[in-house]
Amino acid sequence: MNFWQSYLNLYASLPDRCEKAWGLISEPVDTVSNIAFFIATYLIYRLYKKYNLSGFRFNLLIILVMLIGLGSTVYHAFNNVYTALFDLLPIYFFVFYSLYSFTSFLSKSTAIRIGTPLTLFIIQIGFRAMELPLFIFGMPTFHLFNILFILALSSWAYRRVGKMVNGIFPIVISYSLGILMRYFDLTICPINGVGTHFLWHISVAFATYYTARFFVTLSKNKVYL
Repeated sequence: MNFWQSYLNLYASLPDRCEKAWGLISEPVDTVSNIAFFIATYLIYRLYKKYNLSGFRFNLLIILVMLIGLGSTVYHAFNNVYTALFDLLPIYFFVFYSLYSFTSFLSKSTAIRIGTPLTLFIIQIGFRAMELPLFIFGMPTFHLFNILFILALSSWAYRRVGKMVNGIFPIVISYSLGILMRYFDLTICPINGVGTHFLWHISVAFATYYTARFFVTLSKNKVYL
């Protein structure tokens, strides 16, 4: 099975959406809720400016958060298989790049810096190749595994940076709440008519901001860069 066919199967397996189309807009509330990512982009920019953090590494994270917002906005506004790709890719890039940045603070080893996100990528591809369930208990396998991977990584990071690793937990909590919001989308749908997917956007936007704050903490304490 080629990558494109695998992707089409992934899209076809997504749970039904709660929101009904409003004119040309596929999901109006989910579309508008992406403003959370643009707010997070601005707050991260202000945060880095406050601590005089600049350069490609920090700027790229800001750009990726903005792209998550753009991709998700386009997808929810015009829901189809092609805009879904634009929605998914920035999230993947953000996760992998954040892992690369995180390990860059912990080790000078190029193998560790590149190998950590590459390991997650290989495992995720393996999930697809083995055609394992895309959803477990109604929650996306990709995101659930990310949580487990980050928690496992944090146990190693504790040996390197001690209690500073606690900065990971607001990220994990926000991310986990977002996954729960995805889960309850269709359950709440009959009650409010819009579900809870928009809360997934808000929760993940918080997670991106907390990721930036965590990197600021590591940078301020002059951990490996």
